[in-house]
Amino acid sequence: MAAATPYIYLAFSGAAVFCAILFLLSRQPNTATKSFAALFFVFALDTGLSAFILLKGYRSHPHLLGLSRPLIFLYGPLMYLAFSYMTANITKVKAEHFFHFLPFIAYSFLLTPFFLKTGATKIFLYEHYVKGVAYIDFFPHLMMFLKVLMFIIYSVIPFMFVLKFKNTVVTFYSTVDTGKLLRQQVIAVSYFLCSFILVYYLFVYFTGPDFIRPDIPSTFFYPLAGVFFMTAFFSLSDPDFLKCTISTADLKFEKETMEDTENSEENSDPKYKKNKMPDDLAQRSLADLKGLMAEKKPFTDSSLTLVDLAGMLHIRPYHLSQLINSRLGENFYVFINTARVKYAADLMKDKNNSNKSILEIAYLSGFNSKSAFNTYFKEIFSETPGKFRKKHL
Repeated sequence: MAAATPYIYLAFSGAAVFCAILFLLSRQPNTATKSFAALFFVFALDTGLSAFILLKGYRSHPHLLGLSRPLIFLYGPLMYLAFSYMTANITKVKAEHFFHFLPFIAYSFLLTPFFLKTGATKIFLYEHYVKGVAYIDFFPHLMMFLKVLMFIIYSVIPFMFVLKFKNTVVTFYSTVDTGKLLRQQVIAVSYFLCSFILVYYLFVYFTGPDFIRPDIPSTFFYPLAGVFFMTAFFSLSDPDFLKCTISTADLKFEKETMEDTENSEENSDPKYKKNKMPDDLAQRSLADLKGLMAEKKPFTDSSLTLVDLAGMLHIRPYHLSQLINSRLGENFYVFINTARVKYAADLMKDKNNSNKSILEIAYLSGFNSKSAFNTYFKEIFSETPGKFRKKHL
C-alpha cells in the first residue's frame, strides 16, 4: 500500500485539476464555483507535491521543498467563501474577505528563510529532523497547533452557515429544495469531521516520541479527497447545487427585526416575550390571514415567500413570522404547505377533477414537484395521494 500511495496522490491531483476546470467552465460561474475551482487547484498542488516528495523527487529539485506547507491555510478561507455564497451570506467577494488569507501569507513569509537556503541545506533539514535543533520553519510545534486550530475554526463555519440557512429558508420560503439542503449539510458535516482527524494527529504528536515530525501527515488527503470529490459529484449531478437560489433582498428585515426588538417597549413586558405584536393587531392580522388564505389562496403560487404574503396583508414580514409562529405554532414553510395539501385533498374529492392527474393537482395546489407533494401529503393524511383519491372518489 505504501508503494502505491504516491500514485494515489497523483491520481487525486489529476482528478482535482479536472474538477477545477469543470468548475471554471460552468455556464454561470459565481463565487462558490470560483472558490471551489481554486480549492481544487490548491488540493491538486498539495497532493502533487506530496507525491513528488514521496517519490524522492526533491533530491533533484530541492527548491520545491516546503512549497506545500502553507497550503492548509487556504482550505478554510476558500470553503468559507463558497459556503458564504451558497447560504446567502454574501453575494460577491469584497476586499475585507481577503483578510481570511492573512494566515497563509504570514506563514509563507515565515518560511522565507528556508526558501532562501541552498538545495543541499534544504535536503538536510528535511531528511534529518531533530526536535528543537533542525527543522524547516520557526516554532514548528506552534505552527502545527495553529494549523489544526485554523482548520477547526473554518470547519465549524460552513456547518453553522448551513444550519442558519436552513432555518432562514423555512422562515421565508414556501418551497424548499430539501435534497439540496441535505447535500449541503452532508458536505459541511463531513468537512467538520475532518477536523477531528487533525485533532487526533495533534494528540499523537504531543504524546508520541520526540522523533515524530510536527507535520500533518499526508494521509489527511484521504478524508479531504472524500469531501472535495463528493462536492464535485453533487455539483455535476445538480447544476444548482453551488448556486444561491434565494433572494437575499428578502432577508433584509432580519436586521430590522433585531433593531425593533431592542427598541420596543413591548419587549420589557413578559407577556410579549413570544409575541411582540400588540394583541389587537395580532387578532386582526390573524383574521385577515385566514380570510386571505380561504378566498385568494395565495399558496397556489409555488414561489410564494413570507415577504409576498406580508405585503398582501399590509403588515411587516417579521410581524407575519411572529404571528404564524406564536398564534399558529408553525413556521411559514409548514403553514403554507399544510394549506397546499388540504387544498389538494379538496380537489381530489371533487368529481369534476377526476380527469386531472395527481401531478396536475399537485401543481394546481402550489407544489413544484411530485416528490415534495407526496411527502407532505403522507405526513398529514398518513396515506399516499393515490390511496386517498381512490377512497374518496
